Amino acid sequence: MCRARVIPIVIMVVMLVAKKILSRYFAIYHQLADTFLEKMQGMTTLKVYQNDSAAEQELAEES
Repeated sequence: MCRARVIPIVIMVVMLVAKKILSRYFAIYHQLADTFLEKMQGMTTLKVYQNDSAAEQELAEES
């Protein structure tokens, strides 16, 4: 009887912890996507100034 009351509470706690962890990872991936989009939009300029290799290296390190 007592275990039946604990199970929903444990499930809620696990869900809250998972939500915090996933939101942190989502923020990191969102930042990486922003960086990638910025590099792709500026690729023409980077190629003109022969700085595309440096941008590729930065993106590789960040990912």
